[in-house]
Amino acid sequence: MGWSGKSTPCTSRSPRIWIARWLKLSPVEHAALLIGGFELTRHLEIPYRVVINEAVELAKTFGGTDGYKFVNGVLDKVAARARPTEVRPR
Repeated sequence: MGWSGKSTPCTSRSPRIWIARWLKLSPVEHAALLIGGFELTRHLEIPYRVVINEAVELAKTFGGTDGYKFVNGVLDKVAARARPTEVRPR
């Protein structure tokens, strides 16, 4: 997996927008995304659904009101790119 330099929905917007959104995250959602992203890319023995569920539960329990929705969406996209053979389009 590498970066091809092609414009994707995530990279086509201004980096300032993404930085601004990242800075608005609570520390809990930030940590859940970091842990989930690490597990998705480095611990392939853990099923992707388990990784996403654990991160979402952390965000629900300790994060903001709707922060878990953002964590779920981001990690779902990461899983699709990091594990294309395991994640099939629904």
